[in-house]
Amino acid sequence: MLNSLKRFALLFATTLVTLLMASCISTGSSSAPQPTGVVVSMPQIVVGNPSSHLEQKTLEYLGQDWSIATSLDMTRDDHFEVIAYKPSAIEIASDFSDPTYVDFVLLASEMAVVQTDQENPEKEPQVLLSITQEGATSGDVSLVEMSNTEAFLVRYMPTSSSQVTVIPVNAEGEQSMQSLGFTWNDEAGRYDLVLSSE
Repeated sequence: MLNSLKRFALLFATTLVTLLMASCISTGSSSAPQPTGVVVSMPQIVVGNPSSHLEQKTLEYLGQDWSIATSLDMTRDDHFEVIAYKPSAIEIASDFSDPTYVDFVLLASEMAVVQTDQENPEKEPQVLLSITQEGATSGDVSLVEMSNTEAFLVRYMPTSSSQVTVIPVNAEGEQSMQSLGFTWNDEAGRYDLVLSSE
């Protein structure tokens, strides 16, 4: 009788240890959280650059001495435009270090807003807005003439009333004339000059 109880106790202990070890292996060896019944929707990551072809075409058209600042929908027509520019090496005045100018992210000697032909993307790009040291044009329309301008600070904000704003600066890096703003005119199919308070 005593031997039977010992055998039963040993069998019970062995079974209990086995169950405990199996439990540790299944739950203790992994740090992954257990399902809670809550489904977490992760944001979708879009891989690739939808405007890379346009950027390539833009540099082929303007020249390899140009740089690409960004690609975005400046005209709000669901098509990408490229902001391209020629960097300027002049040193700007310390006044421009004021936080007021934090959105002016480019210093350019020339800049352009470029879009592909929507009916034939393989055609050469269309320059919707061109700004040089001499002035600004949109298509065949001269918007403004500049003088004593070596370069300009550039701000681009598609949702602003002035989608592109430039501050002309002279060779000393100081503001040379009033800031100029440009906004897209859907009806005319070109940019208009608008007043800027910068």
